Amino acid sequence: MKQQILINSNSQHTRIAVIEDGNLQEIYIELSHKPELVGNIYKGKIVRLLPGMQAVFIDIGMERTAFLHQADFSSKLREGQDILVQVIKDAIDGKGARLTTELSISSRSLVFMANLKQISISSKITETAERERLQSLLVANDAGSANNFIIRTAAIGVPSLENDKSYLLKKWQEIMLVAKSAKSGDLIYKDPDLALRTFRDIITQDSAQVIIDDAKRLSEFKNYVAEFMPNFNGSIEVYTDVRPMFYGYNLKEEIDQALQRKVPLNNGGYLIIDQHEAMTTVDVNTGSYVGNKNLETTVYSTNMEAVDVICKQIRLRNLGGIIIIDFIDMRKPEHMNQVLQELNKKMLRDKIRTKIHDFSPLGLIEMTRQRVRPSLQQTLCKQCPACQGNGVILADII
Repeated sequence: MKQQILINSNSQHTRIAVIEDGNLQEIYIELSHKPELVGNIYKGKIVRLLPGMQAVFIDIGMERTAFLHQADFSSKLREGQDILVQVIKDAIDGKGARLTTELSISSRSLVFMANLKQISISSKITETAERERLQSLLVANDAGSANNFIIRTAAIGVPSLENDKSYLLKKWQEIMLVAKSAKSGDLIYKDPDLALRTFRDIITQDSAQVIIDDAKRLSEFKNYVAEFMPNFNGSIEVYTDVRPMFYGYNLKEEIDQALQRKVPLNNGGYLIIDQHEAMTTVDVNTGSYVGNKNLETTVYSTNMEAVDVICKQIRLRNLGGIIIIDFIDMRKPEHMNQVLQELNKKMLRDKIRTKIHDFSPLGLIEMTRQRVRPSLQQTLCKQCPACQGNGVILADII
């Protein structure tokens, strides 16, 4: 798979486009006036304990209080207490950010977790020999500080973990030092900006090209790659075209399409994608496609083509939570199995945790996708003042 990463940055926003085999698959946007909070560590103050809701509300200096779920706190907490917390989910749909007391910081190949007392290895690293090699790299010449680490999937094939380990241990010491003198609501640690997180979390060792339009940061990115990505086989280049980057790569049309309710299929069929507060629904329709054999073949062909577009739209729109897909009804079990297998196969490219269930008795596929940050629509759009977000307005009735 050939991968291109475009990094467009200016005073108003940073935008990251992930292009795979020539097709836009993902878009990440961080607005300067509304930076993402995920990964940030704060000294918060407990303002309210709600045992009945199994939640604790904490002031971290934001307009809206954030909250801890039962699984993330102990029974010893009390109102007015200061506590170190980390954001694991941005504020979405009017709800405050979600927090955890399980503090962690990441590098390219490792995650340091303050409360972890062992070495853990990503379950996506399946080869026994590689798991053993990576663990031995972490404990080699160790003076008792190898615990508290998770080895990330990006570590596969790296010759050394020493730079990552040293960086994280030093950073954690700095965090603890800042925390000692911090006041309630203070930011203790800020996760790197979107551009640098792209190198940490998104770019693969085999990325063919990384193209940036901010030449001032070229050396910063190259230094990061040299230190933490020694096996990087791609290139980092500066965009030189006079046209804005996203226009130069003809991405604006695809982004505009990702904000539309109706998405066309190449064969004349189409999807209807509706985002609701509780879930997102995807409806597959044959549209103008009539096939050339029989109804079952027409339906199966449309559903199979829809799978590829659905997976792309889920990633491109950053849809999260519950997603219900209403494929066109199929009579043959083998067709249903092939559509489900293709859906699972295509979603393997997605870095976000996803779970796909079998067809329900009603012929629907239910899936969940981890919701960490706002969707593309939530980031770029605002509520319509005429219909208040309902999507309809009252007709003139005489």
